[in-house]
Amino acid sequence: MYNTDFITSLSKEDNTAIAEGLTAEKFKFFQEFCKKLKYLEQQLSDIPSETKICFPKKQRASPLAIESAHANFTFSYCYKLHNLINAVEFALTTRNLVTAVCVVRSMLEISCCQLYFYEKIEKEIRGLKQFSVLSSEHIVSALVKVQTLLSQSHGGSSIDWNEFYNKGFNIKTEHQLHINDALRMTEKLTKKPIGRHYSLLSEMTHPNFGSNTLVIETKGRENDDLVEIVLGSGTSTESLVWFFDVLAGALSDTVEISLMAVVNSNEQSLAFQRFTDAVENNKS
Repeated sequence: MYNTDFITSLSKEDNTAIAEGLTAEKFKFFQEFCKKLKYLEQQLSDIPSETKICFPKKQRASPLAIESAHANFTFSYCYKLHNLINAVEFALTTRNLVTAVCVVRSMLEISCCQLYFYEKIEKEIRGLKQFSVLSSEHIVSALVKVQTLLSQSHGGSSIDWNEFYNKGFNIKTEHQLHINDALRMTEKLTKKPIGRHYSLLSEMTHPNFGSNTLVIETKGRENDDLVEIVLGSGTSTESLVWFFDVLAGALSDTVEISLMAVVNSNEQSLAFQRFTDAVENNKS
């Protein structure tokens, strides 16, 4: 069986119970979740605690401006994912299953949005690979579209943020991306049941039947008149098996999507760096 100690510090009893309590398909998803989470953690291990990005003040839609904006996009999304992964691991280690579900749902939202903007940007820059033979108007048009997407990715909001700042600030936000648009694009891109996963994670997050099951420790005694259930913090082996039985598929696919988003965004950032260098070398 795959070693999962790097995630949950599971006891031998817990590992055995999961192996015996899950179907072969669910246990495969569980193993994939463990393996992918470890790899995703490795991909994000070099994320610094802070980074400096310089934005040109006057040049709009220039290669350098786009490179800086994309670096901001990549770092912001990856940094959030890095924090969420830490939270997932801590929640599973402490057997806080309610928190674990909430955090995984947030991971799915963030990663789908990251992939959404990655795909939209990728569509715009595919034609720039032969920029030396393109007209300046064509290049500028593509860069303006990329800059608009990056502005939305970082500044999208449905809140009037000026209400939260002191007078004198003028915070301008962009039209907010609806999560359903990001979910639909990711499902089309990955061929995975993203909408179904999101519905399940939402059910387990909201105060519905799903989240209430996470408070059940175990079923107790039963007779003709009574059924006893034990409510608690979810530390029983039975509740842990239930957690993975219900969520193994969603957990595995969410981490895979997060991994895809991180790898693709990093490669895209490198592409913008190379593009900036090529433009500057072409000038000289």
